[in-house]
Amino acid sequence: MVTNNQVRRLMKLIQTEKTYATAAAKADMDEKTARKYCRIGKLPTEIKKERTWRTSSANV
Repeated sequence: MVTNNQVRRLMKLIQTEKTYATAAAKADMDEKTARKYCRIGKLPTEIKKERTWRTSSANV
């Protein structure tokens, strides 16, 4: 799972590195994941979906 700090570091490295592969490696993530977060432009906690299901309640 990718953290917010990794994505922040990736965004800084993208400006200085020649390829996504090197920036992703330095940010400790996969190149495909790096491209995804650059395309979206949001942090992982900002794109987390809200749960729509309910858990079962305890029998009282």
